[in-house]
Amino acid sequence: MLSSSTSPLRRLADILIRVEDLAFVLCWADEGGNVADIELPRLGLRFKANARGGLECLGFSGLCVACEDLSGLSSRVQQLLAQFGGAAMLLKGPDGELGVVCSALQRPRRPGGGPYPLEWVAPLVFDRSETTSSHTSPSTQKQKSGHYFFGIHPSHCYVSAQDLAAELYRLTCCWLMHRYDEVWRLRFETITMSGDVKIQYFGIDQFIRCIEQS
Repeated sequence: MLSSSTSPLRRLADILIRVEDLAFVLCWADEGGNVADIELPRLGLRFKANARGGLECLGFSGLCVACEDLSGLSSRVQQLLAQFGGAAMLLKGPDGELGVVCSALQRPRRPGGGPYPLEWVAPLVFDRSETTSSHTSPSTQKQKSGHYFFGIHPSHCYVSAQDLAAELYRLTCCWLMHRYDEVWRLRFETITMSGDVKIQYFGIDQFIRCIEQS
């Protein structure tokens, strides 16, 4: 937190805080003072420095934390990242493959106040507290910890969610940012993701009914 705004350590902290509060980030350094190991216990993620000098996300086939400035990314990739309201970590592989990680613990919300909703394009705010509400049991709250993973297609035209829960999270972010056309389009595309079509169709359809009645 005391490093300069242009230092590699500060840039890394700015990336990590997109998915987790720094109070819950564990970091180890090697003898040379370089970051060697990072763990996000609440998200179930761990990163280790590899031979190429990147922080590899263990369990994701060589994908590393993309530390470059987001402004240097293509417009297509920036548009895909915008679907998550500013709370997403970009991962990059040695051959240019890309992925996105989000916290499954955080709850996206629209910021209070501000301009008329249809003109509002600001990122969302995210509640990462572990306090349980009156209508959420402790066991249900515990299941919300972890992370969501989305693979970015090589064409940079769309992302593929790891499962239905991840896709519903993305739909929620799009809805809260008033990207209703995206939500309605994904309502038809998600049912072909994989596996049990009946369960996926019910999940998306149930989501659409709930947000239309809210």
